[in-house]
Amino acid sequence: MNIIQAMESELVFRSLFRDLKTWRAWEVFLKGLFNIRMRSPERELFRACSGLSEPYKGKIKEAWVLVSRRGGKSFISSLLAVYLACFKDWSKHLSPGERPHIFVISVTKWQAQTIKDYIVGILESNKTLANMIENEKTWEVELKNGVTISCRACSYRGIRGKTVVCSILEEVCFWRWQAESAIQDIEVIRALKPSMGTIPESLLISISSPYIAQGIMAERMKKYYGKSGPILCWKADTRTMNPTFSEEEIKQAYKDDPEGAISEYGGEWRKDISPYIPPEVVEEAVVPRRFELSPIPDTEYIGSIDPSGGRSDSFTMSIVHWDEKKIVLDVLRESQPPFKPENVCKEFSEVFKRYDISDVRSDRYAGEWVSSAFREFGIDVMPALKTKSEFYLNLLPLLNNDRVELLDNARLKSQLGSLQRKTRSQGRDVIDNFLPGGHDDCANVVAMGCVSVAESGEESPGWVYHLGMKKESAKEEKSVREKEKPAQEKEESNDVEEVKPDESWAV
Repeated sequence: MNIIQAMESELVFRSLFRDLKTWRAWEVFLKGLFNIRMRSPERELFRACSGLSEPYKGKIKEAWVLVSRRGGKSFISSLLAVYLACFKDWSKHLSPGERPHIFVISVTKWQAQTIKDYIVGILESNKTLANMIENEKTWEVELKNGVTISCRACSYRGIRGKTVVCSILEEVCFWRWQAESAIQDIEVIRALKPSMGTIPESLLISISSPYIAQGIMAERMKKYYGKSGPILCWKADTRTMNPTFSEEEIKQAYKDDPEGAISEYGGEWRKDISPYIPPEVVEEAVVPRRFELSPIPDTEYIGSIDPSGGRSDSFTMSIVHWDEKKIVLDVLRESQPPFKPENVCKEFSEVFKRYDISDVRSDRYAGEWVSSAFREFGIDVMPALKTKSEFYLNLLPLLNNDRVELLDNARLKSQLGSLQRKTRSQGRDVIDNFLPGGHDDCANVVAMGCVSVAESGEESPGWVYHLGMKKESAKEEKSVREKEKPAQEKEESNDVEEVKPDESWAV
């Protein structure tokens, strides 16, 4: 029984669909995937979405599916996992005792749990399929035919050592923006390939909403879309795949946010957002296995902090110096929540003092409690004169021209690789991690430190100014410091009680 017959059969999957006619576009995709004969109207739809004049007659090894939101992607991923687990005999390719796995890999654990719930729901909707469940675990469903369906969050470490007959990659366009590695999508596929290599009929299916034209999905689409072969590429908007979705809602989305709607509902890459920097440029700046540098006598260091109240964001610090050739990142520390801010201030102050640093730069939006807390430990906090985006824009030429040495810190590399550049309607570029839950605390404090060293005054190297840096920035900052110092000294001489961090920040 092929998958289309299973979808149309009352004994298998038919009860899962209210109106099977609204799933015709997905049926056409599945026919192309499994080389099932199409009717003439279906061939027209297939051409429109695949760019192919005719379906490939051989076996499809990979499918790359770009479909906008609310198009039914997660349900089809779950249906494919169940079908391949229950209706395909993999035993002829296995050694005695070897257990085949079907991986469904999502961006986050929450999404992996959603897919697992779909899979269990599909199995339990049919009495025969429900009887095949041998054991249900948190992230896995073990079937009596020996197949395990495993739902995981994207990580190349957690998928090794298994025999994989099928891998379904969910929302792969977003992996490198919310994962531990800036090249997570490539690393996962590298880890999967050997596990799938021993199974001649193994299948890799990558399915996602479009986002930025970068990463493995964009590469595959550019290389294989519209080209006949064992790699099938499919691209469609929301209404093509799900004609029941409100057309009025889509029209309103285009009015409210045209650039976002192109990606959310139009099946196209976003044009207003681009990656901040290629991951390979960041890797080139990293000194392998250098995790921290000790203080060097007679060296001037610059310290920076990116404070946090201890609830959601990390509290980070960096120490940077110039060694007459390059800007060098010496120290990068991160305190992840929950924590007590005053304890972190004390810990970071002790590190700064070891490098003979008495004043540090801080994010301009930091509250007064930050200055008060660090002053208690002998460190003055000076607000930065630049915005976060300005620091990143000035860091970019330094990285591109190989003028920075970074520490071998996985979170720093990931955060720099996850930054995105967005052009506002006024033409101003903003650099940030625009995805919900994205973090950039390590990247912020490193950008602040490196750019501050590059602009630190007359002693700065000549190449800094050729890269667009200005001495005026350092002079302006120094002027602000000198103006603030007398007021601070007067406050201390009058024994004014210092403001301590509000205990409500602590968790």
